[in-house]
Amino acid sequence: MPTTAGTVLHCDLDGTLREIRSDGLGISSVLEIARRLDHQVVAKDAVMARDFIAASKRDGAAFNWMFAIDLAEGPALFRFDGSVFDGGLLVIVGRPKAEAATSQKAIDAMSALNNGLVNRLREMARAAPPAGMGDQRSPPPFTAREHEVVVLLLDGLSNHLIARRLEVEESAVKARLRTIYRKLGVASRAQAVKALLG
Repeated sequence: MPTTAGTVLHCDLDGTLREIRSDGLGISSVLEIARRLDHQVVAKDAVMARDFIAASKRDGAAFNWMFAIDLAEGPALFRFDGSVFDGGLLVIVGRPKAEAATSQKAIDAMSALNNGLVNRLREMARAAPPAGMGDQRSPPPFTAREHEVVVLLLDGLSNHLIARRLEVEESAVKARLRTIYRKLGVASRAQAVKALLG
């Protein structure tokens, strides 16, 4: 697992804290295992924290969300980066930073974790190809831009990260994904990955 100066939390997909994997910020004493993240931030940030959990599940990752946590010395603002990983939600809590480079480190760490998950999915798909799909199946023809999105999709990147990597608007990535899903005859990201790896 990549090292980070932040605190690394492993949660269920509903945002319930399972374990504190590391505590670089020294905030573990105020976090409670088996309690949802939206109940561990200050009350005014609870709705946003639920949106963060939903966005992480929907897009596979969510970055640079800011929530306050009540510490002994009073509320303090922290940056939350989340990624669906290893059957749950991995959250890196860090101090807010103005520098984009720090943010990029968190994004790179999440991408590395997602890449590990995608590699396991690839191995599973190779071991057990979907029923009824033989070797004679040819991949659907993709445009050059669609192919770029497919490669990044298989690398486990979220729509936001794909847009950043390709230097396009997120709406353009979503439009290309809809076309890719249509060409593959699927309705979701997970189905697309399975079809592409099959």
